[in-house]
Amino acid sequence: PEDSLLSGLGLNDVYAERRAELSEMNAEWQGKGHLDRYEIETCRLGRREQRWCLVSTSSIDYRGEPANIGSFRDVTERKRAEREPEEQKTLLDVVFENMDQGVVMYDRDLIVTTFNEQARRYFRLPEDVLFTGASFYDINIYARSRDDPGTGETKRQTEERWEDLKNGRPHSLEYVHSDGAVIEIR
Repeated sequence: PEDSLLSGLGLNDVYAERRAELSEMNAEWQGKGHLDRYEIETCRLGRREQRWCLVSTSSIDYRGEPANIGSFRDVTERKRAEREPEEQKTLLDVVFENMDQGVVMYDRDLIVTTFNEQARRYFRLPEDVLFTGASFYDINIYARSRDDPGTGETKRQTEERWEDLKNGRPHSLEYVHSDGAVIEIR
């Protein structure tokens, strides 16, 4: 069909910045006599439509004569599905880093999985204390070592809060820095 990715696929159908890649693919095929699964991004110049093609070729003997056999498969929908989470993550990262609130995310073992710089700034934590993989327990020990009034919790209240954190239960408290600055934690 006219809309087929495969009808008349040629060098002009490949994005200019990808033409070297196509030339490398061709050289590999010429050198090895086959081309193991290779994906290439193409476009239809008339429509500027972006498509992806999975190419696989082999040199064969056909009726005593050398020949080539190839398969081309349109994998555009798969590539779009693969890119969508990346694009969403990029968008969320931009929002995450530009929001006013400090955010620290952690797993069930209370290990930091991600955070934004606002959290570091609000809690006044150095890079060697707040980082991906840091333990909340270690962060708490560091915070207590600064003589911040902190949350003013008793040991029992702190243990209850750790359990709330581990179990994902909502909680709210205030953290007080030694200079009197207060941070609301939720």
